[in-house]
Amino acid sequence: MYVKEFLGFIAGIHQVSKPSKRINELIEMTGLGLEQHKLIGALSKGYRQRVGLAQAMMHDPEVLILDEPTSGLDPNQLNDIRQLIQTLGEKKTVIFSTHIMQEVTALCDRVLIINRGNLVADDPIKVLQQRVISDHQIYITLEKKVNESAFAEITDIRKIKKLSEVSGYRYEIMAAADIRKDLFEWAVRNNQVILELTKSQVSVENVFRQLTQEKNV
Repeated sequence: MYVKEFLGFIAGIHQVSKPSKRINELIEMTGLGLEQHKLIGALSKGYRQRVGLAQAMMHDPEVLILDEPTSGLDPNQLNDIRQLIQTLGEKKTVIFSTHIMQEVTALCDRVLIINRGNLVADDPIKVLQQRVISDHQIYITLEKKVNESAFAEITDIRKIKKLSEVSGYRYEIMAAADIRKDLFEWAVRNNQVILELTKSQVSVENVFRQLTQEKNV
């Protein structure tokens, strides 16, 4: 079946008023303009995903449930589908099911993790990441070398490890709190130039692994 013909069939099922107008809106929204007169079976997977989204949006639902919509797409198709889902999410509630944690990070505001039928997490991503952080992992690169003991005046530091002396002196610091402000002020007092000061972010993949492993023990 051809794309536009198929969408006309779906519009009939939902008894859409002004079907031609709605079909044209969805073709434009999903970027199917050049493909609308092609057979669905001849389309790439990315365009078939777009047809599926157009089908799901035909009756303008308030909630859209998508199951692995980005699976198996090439980078260009992946980017296009992501942008489309984000656009839909501005006006609709989109429930997005996936095992690909990078997609969760790229697309989701709120994350639910289900393990063996049990809900083990239901949080915004930033809150979810904080749930598994015991220490804050901070990286600082200085222009001038210092001994680890020089950091002693900063409270909350648990451990310091020198990583390299290439392009500056780089240290990994484990702390009980986010001490980046304290490190900046310490550097000013000690006439140090900071070349890098970053805090490591916990990936959603690591959060998923830790929460599900805890439940499996």
